[in-house]
Amino acid sequence: RKLIDKGYAFAWCDEAVVYEALPVDRMTLEYFLKRSRLIGFMSYAYYRDTRTALTNSLVGLKSCSALLAFSVALPFSRAWGYHRYAALLIRIHYHKAVLLTSLGALKIKGREL
Repeated sequence: RKLIDKGYAFAWCDEAVVYEALPVDRMTLEYFLKRSRLIGFMSYAYYRDTRTALTNSLVGLKSCSALLAFSVALPFSRAWGYHRYAALLIRIHYHKAVLLTSLGALKIKGREL
């Protein structure tokens, strides 16, 4: 987003083949939970100053309701498989970070992964 704001252009190609090597320590649930927390913080904090107070409140309310719904579904998600359970945990961490950031209770100074 910062590069686009500086005038850089990006091109998309659906036919491009892309590979990415991931270190083993990034293939754990703990890593993905920390990452979703950081993404939730950044996504709210980045746009906080460009949105109205009403929009910011609605974003916090949306995350609050999503957090509640996902928390209720979490115990049942194990029946659908561990991958569904892990995906739901990741979404819970994301929305918890958005909500805590909107309330001013979460402040991340650097990449705490």
